[in-house]
Formats: sequence, C-alpha cells, structure tokens
Amino acid sequence: FLRVPIVTNHVELNLLNTTALDNGQVDYIKQRYMRPLAASPLASGRIENGTDELAVRVRIKLQEIAIKYSTNIESIAVAWLIKLGALPLIGTTSEPRIANIVAAFSIELNNQDWYEIYQSSKQDIF
Repeated sequence: FLRVPIVTNHVELNLLNTTALDNGQVDYIKQRYMRPLAASPLASGRIENGTDELAVRVRIKLQEIAIKYSTNIESIAVAWLIKLGALPLIGTTSEPRIANIVAAFSIELNNQDWYEIYQSSKQDIF
C-alpha cells in the first residue's frame, strides 16, 4: 500500500504506562521496524508530580536510583526508556525538562537498576 516503508511506530510508553512493553508491542516494533518512539515519556508530569499510589511508588524508586547516578528522576525515567531501545518523543517547551531528557542519553543504567525501576511500576510486585 505504501511506497515508503514504515520505519518506526510511536506508542505511549513511560513508567506509569508500560502496557506497550507488557503486551509485546515494543518487541514487535523493534523486530519489525526499528526503535519505538515513546510518547509521553514523563507521563505528562505525573512521574514528578503525581499523587496516586503508582506515581508515588515509582517516584520513590527513581529518587533512590537518581542518587546513585548523581542525577534527577526525570533523567533516570528517560534513561530507562532509552535502555529499553525506545526514543523519547517529547512535547515540552520547558528548558529544564528538555535538559533533563538530553542528560538521560549519557546515563547507562545497569540491568539491575533498570529492572528495579520496572518492577516499581507494577501493581503486583513480582
């Protein structure tokens, strides 16, 4: 149908919405195309400011890991996506937030930290 091949896909993906990872969409995109584009990588500010149980639980873990890497929670949240192979699709005009996202590209999360962050996003801790 298309004369130009599809080379990526964007899905909502962040630590407060891991559905695309959990249901295999991210794996499919990576196998079929290239790198998925992660829309709303900071969950529209909920990662930093959300008051619901999930946001608070994830933020606590991000704060713990951020100290280890001498950075902030936004950079760690985006570094988590980058390690997954996704590219963050940002929609902010906030210069500090953009700087935090850029900083994420220089953070190399180890596998244990990546998994602990992911685990914090699950309702049922496995």
